[in-house]
Amino acid sequence: EWATRWAGSEWMAVKEACKEFRGVMEEQIDLRIEGRNLEMFRRDFEGSEYVRFPRPIITSEEVLVETFEEGRSIEEYFGAEGGRREELAKKVITVFLNMVFRHCSIHCDLHPGNILVSEEDGKIVILDAGIVAKLGEVEQANLRDLFRAVVMNKGIEAGRMIVERSRKHNCKDKEAFARDIASIVTRFHDQRSLGLTLGGVKIGVLLGEVLQVCRRHGVMLEPKMANVVLSTIVLEGVGRTLDPSLNLFKAAMPFLTMRN
Repeated sequence: EWATRWAGSEWMAVKEACKEFRGVMEEQIDLRIEGRNLEMFRRDFEGSEYVRFPRPIITSEEVLVETFEEGRSIEEYFGAEGGRREELAKKVITVFLNMVFRHCSIHCDLHPGNILVSEEDGKIVILDAGIVAKLGEVEQANLRDLFRAVVMNKGIEAGRMIVERSRKHNCKDKEAFARDIASIVTRFHDQRSLGLTLGGVKIGVLLGEVLQVCRRHGVMLEPKMANVVLSTIVLEGVGRTLDPSLNLFKAAMPFLTMRN
């Protein structure tokens, strides 16, 4: 109940997010779930030229045996020659965008320790699939529509969309809320001269500002979005270290324009 004791916590969905997180942590102790997640990702990315996942061999509640995957930690490539870093950054971001916008299942623990690089075929190998956020059709559609509005520099539309599709809100002035969101989107697009690159745009900062606007206006975000936001911030750091010149607009556009 501590989550409800500070001002604005209701609209940050802190209590709901804690329940979501508790559920995720409880699933961590049942290794059958991680085994199923690995099988799911292997199906989702079957035939991919960018990524592969270990194959579960023996799975029980307390034991998970997987194929051994050869590779070096992606951290070892942070100081590699530019071309190699750019290639890896593209692979990591493309895989993540596919998880979010195509498969609706997102690996939520994509820190460098869980990403290997295979020296045999150059693919990235993703480990530890214990924490996965699975989006329903409505959640995925809302996320895609919101990202599309932001990328297309339609800040007012994005703001209206957030409040209109919110599960719960106490927003007294929806247009003021939309204008505040639009201000954030406009500053995002002020970086256009830099090509909306990972080096020029701090996604984590922008997402933090959106959360503050929601809290201030009494608009609740979906609890599952917390996992997506956290995953985005972690992966943003990996991508920026590998290739700060990676163009977010070009990388995301094919996913935002595809049909549901």
